[in-house]
Amino acid sequence: ENQGALLEIGVPALRTISYCFIAAGFGIVSSSVFQALGHGVLSLVISVVRQLVCLLPAAFLLARLGLDAVWWAFPFAEIFSMILTSLFLYRVYQKKIAPLRSPV
Repeated sequence: ENQGALLEIGVPALRTISYCFIAAGFGIVSSSVFQALGHGVLSLVISVVRQLVCLLPAAFLLARLGLDAVWWAFPFAEIFSMILTSLFLYRVYQKKIAPLRSPV
């Protein structure tokens, strides 16, 4: 009985959340890159924005549509985080990595 209820909730949740696995991997690798290049604060900002600014408010708003809708907060937060991370990576690349190129 309990297992059936768990599967009824868990299967749609995992299907929806799994859409953002690649974006989450990109975020994890990017956080490591920021830390390695001495920009740990950017890594922290991305984590806070993803969890507190995107995920929680989106989950709260989507909860009004039902439990199945709440799971869509995760892909939304990951996509937003991926865009922000890309912007930060571009900025760090321009300031730290591009100047390292030797002129040909």
